[in-house]
Amino acid sequence: MRYALFISALLHLGIMAAGFIAAPFMTVPAVVDSQRIPIELLTEAEFADRTSVMADRVSEEIADTNPSDDIEVSSLPDPIPTPQFEEPTIEETPEPVEQPKPEEPKPEPKDPPKKEEDKPKSEEDDFFSGLDDALVDLEEEDERKAPSEVVDPEGLSDQEAIGLGDTLTAAEEDLVREQMARRCFDQPQGVPNAEKLIVRVRFSLDREGYLIGQPEVLNATSIALSGNSWWRTTRDRAVQAVITCQPYDYLPAERYYVWSEMTLNFSPRGVM
Repeated sequence: MRYALFISALLHLGIMAAGFIAAPFMTVPAVVDSQRIPIELLTEAEFADRTSVMADRVSEEIADTNPSDDIEVSSLPDPIPTPQFEEPTIEETPEPVEQPKPEEPKPEPKDPPKKEEDKPKSEEDDFFSGLDDALVDLEEEDERKAPSEVVDPEGLSDQEAIGLGDTLTAAEEDLVREQMARRCFDQPQGVPNAEKLIVRVRFSLDREGYLIGQPEVLNATSIALSGNSWWRTTRDRAVQAVITCQPYDYLPAERYYVWSEMTLNFSPRGVM
C-alpha cells in the first residue's frame, strides 16, 4: 500500500507541475465578430418582377453565347477502298487411266514328291525296338508260367472266388497307386524316353499287409542286358518303394484273396 500511495502522489505532482509550466505558452483564440447579413422583406409582386427580369437577362446571355456559328465542321476523310482478291482457279484433275492388269503366271507343274530314303537307324532306336520285343516276350512268358489255379490261405481257389470279385477294383487300384506315388516312389527326373523304361514288380502280402519275401522284378534280365543306367535306377527305386510302403493295411481284409499278390508297373513317369 505504501508503494501505491507514493506512486500516486508522484503522478499527481507531475501533472500539476506540467500544468504550471505549460500555462504561459497556451494562447486563447481571439473572438471574431460574425458579419451581419441584411434581410429585405419583399411582397409577392416585387419578387415576381425581380425574378422575371433576371430570367430575361439569362436567356439573352445564353442566346449570345451560341457557338454554332463559330464551329467549323471538318469534312470526313474519304473511305478506304476495300481490296479485291482474285478468285483462285481450280484445275480439273484428270480421270485416272486404268492400267491393264498383268497376267497371272500359270503355276508350274509340281514334281511328284520324292520318296524319303530309309534313314539308318541309330543305336538308340535299335535299343528301344529291342526293348519293346523283350517286354512282349516277357509278358508271354509270364502267361505261360502263371498257374492255372491259385489257392489263398483260406482255401478259396480262384475259380471259387470269381463270384466275390477275383481282381482289384478300380478304386482299390487307384488307392494303391496313389499311396505308392505320394509316399514311397521317388521318380527319376529328366529321363529321355521315360515311357519305355517300364519296371514290373510282383510281391506277396500277408493278412497284416506286410511283405512275404522280397519283391520280384519280372523283367530284371532285360534291364540288366540293356546297359541303360536310367532303367536300372528306376528298377532300384521301384523295389525300394514296394518295401517302404508296407504295411498295406488300408486294403479291405475281407478281400485278402485278391490283394495277397499284386503286380505293379513303374516308370520314371509314375506308377501304372
